Formats: sequence, structure tokens, C-alpha cells
Amino acid sequence: MIDPFDKPKPGPMTFDAGDTVILCEGFDECAVLRKLCADWERPPKIGTCQEGWNRADEVKHLATQVKMHGVAVIGLVFDAEKSRAAQVAKIKRWFEGAGFTPPKQSLRLKKSSLDGVLVRTAYLVNPHGKDRGAIESYFLPQICSTPQWPCIDELLRCYGKRNPTNVLREKVIVRTFIAHQNGRNTGLNAAFNAKILNCDDKSLDPVRRFLSLLRDASPVEQNRKRPAQNH
Repeated sequence: MIDPFDKPKPGPMTFDAGDTVILCEGFDECAVLRKLCADWERPPKIGTCQEGWNRADEVKHLATQVKMHGVAVIGLVFDAEKSRAAQVAKIKRWFEGAGFTPPKQSLRLKKSSLDGVLVRTAYLVNPHGKDRGAIESYFLPQICSTPQWPCIDELLRCYGKRNPTNVLREKVIVRTFIAHQNGRNTGLNAAFNAKILNCDDKSLDPVRRFLSLLRDASPVEQNRKRPAQNH
């Protein structure tokens, strides 16, 4: 895994005992998650695949870190794209291939024991509860309430008739909206920094629930809530 926001050049992450780790599909997922857990006492380590690695390899690497007592909680965050069922099946294969018992469904924790070391896992497929879509789907309510929305909708209808594309419409909408106000950088992190979009909308509640699930499972949070022993 790499931290895409580690400058000047992202390098492989290192892990510490008790870490909560989230493996994401891409930079935009990382940006949203980082924004929403900025107030954690011990923020999770959030990243994407490092160059030359595939997702199955990354999950296996995390399993190795668990066995070395370097990771306690693992979350996977990926887009449904055009088939939520297909993405869920992939995630479960990645977990199983690394020796984890996969959660039966999203937003549920599952305990596994790897060489006697306990670890908790969970996953989220965006947008939660929908058969298709992506992380960008959560930001459509913000965009649809702006004066630019009718113009974007008309533009996409025109493009769709003359030059159909396989790219998810949600992604095109968000990128178009950001590009209109921010120029060349249309990523979500740039949009947050420029205050073009925010993570305050209730549409992002599934992501908040996912993060709360991971935080409550972390050793840091469990130790904080444990009653002090009387001496």
C-alpha cells in the first residue's frame, strides 16, 4: 500500500502495532476517508495499491502484517461500478485468498485468527445499498442543487446521443462540475481544498458508519473505553 498524499513521492507504508488500515480503490476514496476521520485520536492508515501490486497481493501483505502484530483492523473500500454483486464477490475472494474469513455483508465486522493473532475486517462498496455507482455518487445531491446542474445535465444528454461512453455517468458529472470551477485538477481532494464540494451531506452517512465500525474495533478505542482498574 501507498499513501497517495505522501509527498514528494509516495512510498510503501509501514505499519505499527494496533493499526487500523483501509485499502482503497483509488485516490478519491482515500481523500473522502481521510477527510471524514481527521478527528480520530489515532487516524487509520489509508492507501491504495503500490505500483506493480494487485489488490489480492495487497490483502495478502496485510495478512502478513497481522501475523507480525502490525495491523489489528482492516477495511476495504471499492466502487460498485456496474455490478455491486461482482465487486462484493471479488472482495470476498481477496479476503479468503489471504486467509481471512470474509464478512457476510458490508458494514459488518468479522473476526479472523491468523496464526493465532486476532484481526477484525470489514468492507464497503460505494454507493452503499446500490447495484451500481461509485464514490462520486455520494456527491450528486450537492451538485444537483446548484445552478450548474441543468447545464451539466444538458451537456451529458448531448454527449450521450452523439458519442456514448462506458464511463459511469456519476463520475462524468462530478468531474465536469469540479473542472468548471477548478480547472485542470478534477480530483475530490482538490475539490475539498478549494471548497467546491464537502463531506457534510447525509448521503455520506454509510461511509461514516463504516469508519465508526472500524474505529470502535480498534485497540486504541477499546482501551479508551475500558474502565480503569482499582488498585
